[in-house]
Amino acid sequence: MGGRLSDKVGRKALFFAGPAFALLQGLAIFLQPASLPLLMVCRTLRLCLGTFSSSVMCMAALSDLAEGKQLSVANSVLWACSGLGVIVGPLLEGSILARGLHVRFSYLLAAVVSSIHVLFTAIVMRETLPPGEGKPFTMAGFNPLGFVKLFRRSTPATLQKLVVVGSLQSWLEGKNGVDYVQIWQREHLKWNVFQMRNFTVSYGVCMFVAGQFLTPGLLKAMSARTFTTVTNLTNLLGFFMRGWSENPKIFWAAIVPMLPGVNGSSASAIKAIASDHARAAGLGAGEYSGYFNNMRALVGAASTMMFGVSYSFCVRRGLHPGIPFWLGAILGAAVPELLHRTMSTEEMRRHSAV
Repeated sequence: MGGRLSDKVGRKALFFAGPAFALLQGLAIFLQPASLPLLMVCRTLRLCLGTFSSSVMCMAALSDLAEGKQLSVANSVLWACSGLGVIVGPLLEGSILARGLHVRFSYLLAAVVSSIHVLFTAIVMRETLPPGEGKPFTMAGFNPLGFVKLFRRSTPATLQKLVVVGSLQSWLEGKNGVDYVQIWQREHLKWNVFQMRNFTVSYGVCMFVAGQFLTPGLLKAMSARTFTTVTNLTNLLGFFMRGWSENPKIFWAAIVPMLPGVNGSSASAIKAIASDHARAAGLGAGEYSGYFNNMRALVGAASTMMFGVSYSFCVRRGLHPGIPFWLGAILGAAVPELLHRTMSTEEMRRHSAV
């Protein structure tokens, strides 16, 4: 709904949804830190609104400004910038916890950061939807299952394939497995909260450097097919390494092969080509971004459930607890690689050149 609405009213107004709610959430939990229902409701809404104003709106805005390989590079740089948050956030929170302050002050800090985000959006962000290109918003836009439109007979088959491949590649995004990773670090690597923080910060630094330099370089030097194959294979290797042993050194070493396609970057080329196909099919940038991110949300829900259920199963049956990493590697790297290999060279090129 929000994606289609942004095709009419523009992107800037809807960029406020996530940070504005995060500001209210931080203040609410700071004042009522012992309320589990409040925490659950706030976390759910924050994930929804945060994803909308970041992933959906950023994807739509970038599609207003770029296309083809230029768009794929822009997507990679966007993920790199998210790595800055992974670096700075744990350091700031760690400084609060290290001083013996109550964890509620972490939420107060989140409210302060969100207020800065709101001011940045109001003052610095500009509207990217070209004047006069707004699309009408009808009652059909309120349909939460509108994304099934992508799989109607009238939708080009190539676009359908690209959406499925790109959605499956999002299986390995960090937010989907973060709870399992933290359990793995605490229960199997025997790390304390500060060791976990140090890893997260180091991982964020690597994400930022890779997203700024390594991934854009690969996107410029390789075809979309080659880039997709390379990053799928590196993700496959990295996640198999993660689950191979309860040795912290191996867990650290797994960062290296994961860097080119980390946190969804493996889908950078596919998403850019899919955006161009969607534009050619007459879909608005916001409408398509909303549809694609609905698919990502479904995959994210399935991925989170898979990590939790498979880990619980392994613990109960005395199986190797790293198996969920391997399942993630198969579903988020091997399967999309096989599917994308069924597409012709022409399908991987059309509408993607700039």
